[in-house]
Amino acid sequence: MKAPYLTPASRGQPVRDVQAALQSLGFYNGSIDGIYGPRTTRAVVAFQRSHRIVGDGRVGALTWQALRSNIAPVRRRRF
Repeated sequence: MKAPYLTPASRGQPVRDVQAALQSLGFYNGSIDGIYGPRTTRAVVAFQRSHRIVGDGRVGALTWQALRSNIAPVRRRRF
């Protein structure tokens, strides 16, 4: 099954799925309402950056793949 491409202003079950996944990973603390608003966008950007994906705030194939995998976020090295 092909994952839908989600952007701010998207709505529905796929957005709820993203919100729930982000919440379980500690990136989203809002309500699971299916509305892709500013809070969801910020959570997506933070998740993308932690996985070295371009932080554009849109959920495309790479972001779906990372959300569905068990890959831990990249930790930044401190020098």
